[in-house]
Amino acid sequence: MDKKIEKAKAKRDIKALAKLLLKSKDSSQRLRAAAALGELGEKESFDFLQKAMNDEEDFVANTAAKSLVMVGGEDAIQSILYALSRHTIDKLGAENALKVLGEKAFPALIAAYKSTNIRFDLADLMKSLDCVSGAPLIKKDLEEGKFDAYGTEYLWRFVNKYVS
Repeated sequence: MDKKIEKAKAKRDIKALAKLLLKSKDSSQRLRAAAALGELGEKESFDFLQKAMNDEEDFVANTAAKSLVMVGGEDAIQSILYALSRHTIDKLGAENALKVLGEKAFPALIAAYKSTNIRFDLADLMKSLDCVSGAPLIKKDLEEGKFDAYGTEYLWRFVNKYVS
């Protein structure tokens, strides 16, 4: 247990938690600060969490992403997708963050899929989130050979389950 985190969380002191999140040299303390900000759910945390998605430690950046969604809801989707495209968070981090929103994330995922250079990552993400409405788009790209990535069998299984 981190007394600084617990004290700031109990006081709902967003600025103290944000300072720990962005300035602490201890990655586990940054992780706990990101989680605490998400649990508090205050919109004031949005910008701090957005910055924390650039943390050098993946587990801190991924936790910040999930907390960002908890704080910002659908307003966080574009930030999550941008961080994924810049590889500051990984696919699992994006998946765990967007699972908080469930189907509310699907329209933004599909729109991003149509206009991005990280289609394979988004296809994988839509498959993981069971975004059935994205299956026809993924199938089209698979049929056109747009994915040069090795091991697309799992994507074929996904699209064939939902698209004839």
